[in-house]
Amino acid sequence: MRALRMTLMPGSSAALFAAPSLPALNALSQLGLVLFMFLVGVRVDAHKVEAKRALAMATSATSIVVPFLLGTWLAWALHDRLAPAGVGVLPFALFFGAAMSIELPSPNR
Repeated sequence: MRALRMTLMPGSSAALFAAPSLPALNALSQLGLVLFMFLVGVRVDAHKVEAKRALAMATSATSIVVPFLLGTWLAWALHDRLAPAGVGVLPFALFFGAAMSIELPSPNR
């Protein structure tokens, strides 16, 4: 969403926040994130987590493997159109698959 906002309104961040205040806002946001993650950890019931371990591991592996395989397949199909000159199919496909497996689950975080 931030990328879309920055594309449509590139000066919006500068209009909202003065440049000298950005380091303090960044530090405050990091502190807020740490406190939030601490509170999430405090409320986790270890017995419930243990009971769902296999499901969590399967979900995690699937969210990495499926985008990797689909990205590799797509790169293989689009190699002639997108790859720079001199780059082989295998390195291009592996790079594309790794990029997809890292980027696709990101919006869900």
